[in-house]
Amino acid sequence: MNMRPSLWFPLSLILLLSGCALFEDEMERRTPQASVEGTRLAGLSFDSVDLLVDVRIDNPNAVGVQLAGLNYDLRLDGERALSGESDARSEIPARDSGTLSVPITLGFQELYDRIDGLRGKDSVDYAVDLGIDVDVPLLGVRRISASTSDTLPLPKVPRVSLGDVRVDRLGLSGARMLVDLGVENPNGFGLNLDALRYSLNVEGQDWISGMMEETARVASNDSTTLTIPVDLDFASLGSGLYRMLTENRMLDYQLQGSLTGTAGESRLGQFELDFEDLGNFRPGR
Repeated sequence: MNMRPSLWFPLSLILLLSGCALFEDEMERRTPQASVEGTRLAGLSFDSVDLLVDVRIDNPNAVGVQLAGLNYDLRLDGERALSGESDARSEIPARDSGTLSVPITLGFQELYDRIDGLRGKDSVDYAVDLGIDVDVPLLGVRRISASTSDTLPLPKVPRVSLGDVRVDRLGLSGARMLVDLGVENPNGFGLNLDALRYSLNVEGQDWISGMMEETARVASNDSTTLTIPVDLDFASLGSGLYRMLTENRMLDYQLQGSLTGTAGESRLGQFELDFEDLGNFRPGR
């Protein structure tokens, strides 16, 4: 018994659609899967943070597959902050898995300039969306994705500035000065200071330079004052120094140096920070 021609088309369509569905199911079954195993802070300073996103790739195929590149988008507080790509290639063995570490470096100043409201925060919520290209034999390059979110610390740079400059003792050959240096910590964690290198130039003359190695602690969102005794010699600095100290006028200065220490309970760890402070002061008594 012959089937009527009018039945061939719907039957063929059903077989075709079934075949397509089976093919799609097979492609889905053979497509590797990606998942984020975790994120790590590989480096953290007052200038930048190095983030590592560990991505696991599972290969269900009986043959190995090749990673053929990736890209990522990073958002901070919901706003797109950074994107990047890599052509890194590696092989995932048959019916096995492999881990890919995606490095992302963020410069804080660039982020502050780009995204309103970040400056002054102690931390920010972030999200990373990854797109990974995998070359699967017979199927070609397949696009898989993974995402993760967490919180990123935003350490703020401590400030070192010149405080009071007082004449402790004034004689015919020189003067004993007491110079206060203020260290301000705007962070939500304490700072343990180990050493402070400094040089102070006043009215174009190099008054002092040296290093303080006494340990000091600056609590979170607090400040401390370090006092440096200084002996100034009129013979080496000139007679103009005496007039500077006795004429009761404002003096221009430049303070430079570096600060080393440990960032308390923060993941920042040890740090070394250069500083500069410009302004003027009136010598006190």
